[in-house]
Amino acid sequence: MLTIVNYHYIRESFNTKYPSIFGMTNVQFKKQLLLLKNQGDFLSINEFNNNYQDIIASKDNFNLITFDDGLKEQYINAYSILKELDLEAYFFLNALNFKEKKVSLVHKIHLLKSILEPKLFLEKLKKELKYTFSKSDTERSCKIYRFDTIVNAELKYLLNFLFPNDSKATIINKLFDNYFDEKEVNSSLYMAESEVLELSEKNMIGNHTYSHKHLGVLNKDELNKEIVESKKYLEKVTKSVINTISYPYGTEEVINENVLETATESYHKFGFTTEKGINDSNQNLLLLKRFDCNDLIGGKSYEG
Repeated sequence: MLTIVNYHYIRESFNTKYPSIFGMTNVQFKKQLLLLKNQGDFLSINEFNNNYQDIIASKDNFNLITFDDGLKEQYINAYSILKELDLEAYFFLNALNFKEKKVSLVHKIHLLKSILEPKLFLEKLKKELKYTFSKSDTERSCKIYRFDTIVNAELKYLLNFLFPNDSKATIINKLFDNYFDEKEVNSSLYMAESEVLELSEKNMIGNHTYSHKHLGVLNKDELNKEIVESKKYLEKVTKSVINTISYPYGTEEVINENVLETATESYHKFGFTTEKGINDSNQNLLLLKRFDCNDLIGGKSYEG
């Protein structure tokens, strides 16, 4: 059996005017790793790649650590703790942040949400989109973003799943430029190339698509850029083979037949979703389940 745990933000504290990011502090992260170690052995990247069939077929539990978005704090904080504990992890990167030195739209949203009152932000976006939330929209948003208030969950769902990409980008980019300097944010938010290369020496780099878009609404040409071009760029930078992909958002709305076909055709061996669950021998390797760190022992939503 295989338990995969996923992380995003790892930092000293999460004190912002309007809390909207639910990561772990350095102390919480280390504590959780030690707790998980009591529930199963941690896998190195090579162990996972070379023995995955035996691992998922085993009655014993094994753990695999992953990180999405290629954030600098993952290298500075999390990777330091991993080295201290002699552990490895996958770090999934978006090519946009490194090739074009731009900030992903999703991170622009995170930063805006940290300084803008959520209800006001939500109402502005609903007005721009001329959209009214249905009961099913609210229920789905609360299911996906279960660590958030209803307002924050609706805000995330609107932005990530309901807002047309082009109009969303136009509105968010304009707002972002009013408050932040994109060049400065990019430099401080994402790993440096030297840090990426260090991780790639242990085969710990994976593909998180080109620009972190909702893949489920893209056509084949758009999927080719998001999945294939990102993979090629990361392979060129790291001079290594990238055989893993983490689907942004990772829900059933995102991963359709075209997405899986494109991932397969571009020689991705493993795909990581956000569906909760333990992986066994029946699992499609391009649809591996992952737990959010907050859902496991040591996380704030864990119910053991």
